[in-house]
Amino acid sequence: MLKRVLPHVSIVCSLMLLVLYIINLFNDAMGFLRGPEFEFLLVIAILSAFFTGVYMVRENWINERRKHRDSARR
Repeated sequence: MLKRVLPHVSIVCSLMLLVLYIINLFNDAMGFLRGPEFEFLLVIAILSAFFTGVYMVRENWINERRKHRDSARR
């Protein structure tokens, strides 16, 4: 169960952080993010979490298809 839920949680969280980053670009007074180093690391973390989540969803989908295909052959 966790193997299926965790990648989706990762994608949602990374998209939420990306939204906060974009809001911070347009309205710095909100103070969501401070400092260029933090912003750079945040973008790296966002992209990493997003692509990891997409990869895991894809792998789970391929494994499900393979499992159904193998069970249909028997």
